Amino acid sequence: YLAGADRRLHAVDRQTGTALWTMDLDEVPGSPTVIGDAVVVGTSSGTVAAIETASRKVRWLYKAGGAVVAAPIGVGDLIAVGASDGMLHVLRAQDGSKVWTYQTGAAIVAGAVAAGDLILVGSRDKNLYALTPAGAEEWRYTTAGFIQSSPALGADGTLYYANSVVERETG
Repeated sequence: YLAGADRRLHAVDRQTGTALWTMDLDEVPGSPTVIGDAVVVGTSSGTVAAIETASRKVRWLYKAGGAVVAAPIGVGDLIAVGASDGMLHVLRAQDGSKVWTYQTGAAIVAGAVAAGDLILVGSRDKNLYALTPAGAEEWRYTTAGFIQSSPALGADGTLYYANSVVERETG
């Protein structure tokens, strides 16, 4: 599944590269993510949509408070997605109902990552947040620059991130 500047969600056969279908949306600046039997995608108008892959029917819509440019992630039976208003929204995958939100200090422009029972999300406020399944802040790490890409979790549990400033590790 691909999101295009043409304001459409595209389904492409992975073996042949043949277009299977397209769906018109208001805008799709973020990457779509397959979660269960649905494609979940955010738009610049702040809408998050879950579209059933088999029927192409919209299962649910959720309205965030800002543009959703970050790719959603699945965390068990939940979906976590950040928005340009700095809010991380955690929704029920089945019906899109809000479970909780967490306010950061600036826009969230990159997807969150699940790490065990924590949700890790970076913000343009220069912080990387670790949130519990209940939405409480477990810890936060302040960086030298805006976090503009999704964090990555190594096999050994090390967390990697990239920001807008070159930092040098010493030691």
